[in-house]
Amino acid sequence: MSVPNFANGRASKHVAWLGPAVGVLVVSFHIQATPEIAGNPIRISAAELVAPFIGIGLLITSPRVWPIFSAWRVRGVYLWLIALTAVMTAALVMGRIYTGTWMPWALYNKYAGWFVLVGYFLLGGWIVARFGTPAYRAVLRPFLIACWLIAGYSLLDYMIGLFFETDLPGGSDTYRLTGFLENPNAFGLMVAIALAIQLPFMSARKMFGSTVSHLGASVLFAALILSISRSAWAGMLLALVTLVLLRSAEPRTVLRTIVIGGALASLIAVALPLVRGATAPHLDPQSFQALPGGRLVDPEFLASADDGLLARLQSSRLAVQMWREQPVLGIGIGGFLAPQLAEQAPNPVAIHSTYLWLLVETGIVGFAMFAGFAVFSAWHLVGSLERAPPEARIFLVAVLAVVAAFAGASVGMEAMYQRHIWFLAGCALALPGATGKLKPDKAESNGFRRQ
Repeated sequence: MSVPNFANGRASKHVAWLGPAVGVLVVSFHIQATPEIAGNPIRISAAELVAPFIGIGLLITSPRVWPIFSAWRVRGVYLWLIALTAVMTAALVMGRIYTGTWMPWALYNKYAGWFVLVGYFLLGGWIVARFGTPAYRAVLRPFLIACWLIAGYSLLDYMIGLFFETDLPGGSDTYRLTGFLENPNAFGLMVAIALAIQLPFMSARKMFGSTVSHLGASVLFAALILSISRSAWAGMLLALVTLVLLRSAEPRTVLRTIVIGGALASLIAVALPLVRGATAPHLDPQSFQALPGGRLVDPEFLASADDGLLARLQSSRLAVQMWREQPVLGIGIGGFLAPQLAEQAPNPVAIHSTYLWLLVETGIVGFAMFAGFAVFSAWHLVGSLERAPPEARIFLVAVLAVVAAFAGASVGMEAMYQRHIWFLAGCALALPGATGKLKPDKAESNGFRRQ
């Protein structure tokens, strides 16, 4: 795989490091840890160790700083970010009023985490705005390859768990695939996003060879199934609908991915255990019952799945009741979690829906602002499709499918703090400006370098 040379064209030779650095950044999106800071668990991505250095490097190596900030052709981006930051600040203050304390979870996880998301959004935009299409190529290829490898590793770990009741280093100790993200829903959404990106490029015969692309997509689809994330499945479905409506997903390509990936997941989770007489990973063999059709079902697993769904429904009902107390401005960040901590609940739960969380803790005003920014972004991406060069158009379509996957998954999970989504959105919104001087008839022949 060749790394785009950022030292060509208008870019200075002093930024040749940017291609490999961006590759490291997008690979590190796939790794998360949850250390405790001041007794408060905070989920941190390995990308946090890389992104600041790229941002500082961009500022230092830029001959003039302001062109980086003004290169966006989409007007109003910074105003939206300022308005959303005001919403989050107001919600933090409302949470202080509602709970009577500054909750560490509200301060660090949500409020400080918001600035991390803004940072990734701006970083993606600045990279593409300055260096054009070589930049997004450097983003997508390592991102997809890393996702293929991690998905394959997770499937291998799953099979080893089936037969040997042990795990590979860094593997999951549950019946659901988690990759290196510690959470099956986060991993499922990451895989769904990778598929949403890959399918339009596969359909256009771009980026990777046919055999490699189909193998990678099949592994991703199998991993998506075995993440057993209903939210990620919903997101993938909405992404497919988006690609079909935009006529960017070849039906034969999609069908082949589903068939091969589904067969691989069935082979791993059903056929192999039946042939070898193995049990599901880390579960008591005596708890299994053979059902008609040769399926093996663990009653405890089914009960836990039902309990999880019931708990989410109950927490959603409670969240709606609390929202009615302050519908316009919301109960503030941390307002839902604070009463549980005050009562020393053994297993405090958060709101498992981005939409409901925004509505309850930032109110109708905050929900409308975030929804407005999403519509604003999607509107500009759709409006850029016709005038974009061919491969740039595929990238814009892919990011629209990513937004659709995020929207679908957000119904059943709190997905707003997935860093890679904001980074990709920033890249896509800056791309029309970066390719604005490209003539479509030259785009294919010059490798999308800026003229």
